[in-house]
Amino acid sequence: MSILHSRETQQLTDRLFGDSTRFPIANAQVFKKFVREYFHGVPYEDLKQREVADLEGSVLAHWNLGLQRESGQPLIRVYNPDVEQHGWQSPHTILEVVTDDIPFLVDSITMLLNRMGLTIHLSVHPAVRISRNSTGQLQDMNSSEGKEAYIHIEFDKCTLTDELTRIESSVTGTLDQIRVAYADWHSMRAKMRETAEEIERNKVSEDETQDDQAPFCKWLAEGNFAFFGYCEFNRTEDGENRLNKKSTLGILRTFDDINNVIPSLNSGNEADDFSLL
Repeated sequence: MSILHSRETQQLTDRLFGDSTRFPIANAQVFKKFVREYFHGVPYEDLKQREVADLEGSVLAHWNLGLQRESGQPLIRVYNPDVEQHGWQSPHTILEVVTDDIPFLVDSITMLLNRMGLTIHLSVHPAVRISRNSTGQLQDMNSSEGKEAYIHIEFDKCTLTDELTRIESSVTGTLDQIRVAYADWHSMRAKMRETAEEIERNKVSEDETQDDQAPFCKWLAEGNFAFFGYCEFNRTEDGENRLNKKSTLGILRTFDDINNVIPSLNSGNEADDFSLL
């Protein structure tokens, strides 16, 4: 986004939301700061085409969704806003998310919606510093506390209740996978470093094809690759590869049967033990 568009976006939001007395809500001054952060990275062209009431209604709806949230608890809503019920309207279905800010959130949700055959028409995704009290009630903005991701995505209109429920459930599952992958990220990088060390210990001096293997693994472990899952397999006496359930990290923690994910594990692999990253 150009500097000009950034300035125009700021001027537009100041004009619409600058007078906090127009919004009879608790913490109106905090809401004003929230709006400035909310639209900061949104191109002006995407906003100027919106009706004022719909622009105000969309950000107020997202604000209300995130008023109460405990750390680690994602808030997700998929709905079709209408004026009578929500105070604003849209020609698209709306996805709203409030969750702890971690990597891969927006990209993962975008890929999920694309896989479901849904076209995205607008994406707003600020990461803002929120201060909450012990019960999770929003108190202030721009604190020294961790960031929270506010994700607003508009996509092709879906009218069936079952379809809306399916989308919300799929987003919930995606966020769960991102959370466990992020929680185990450092552990998976450590496993890759261990792999590099093992390659170096067991290297056959005459085999030049092994020269680049350990350095490559170390390079991956330095943060140049996104690790999502890890597990180890042990070779049984009957020649089967058996999952070591205590070894699973990241998204592989959630798979009941890893062989359904990678069906070829027991075919063509003659290694005694091996790990999967």
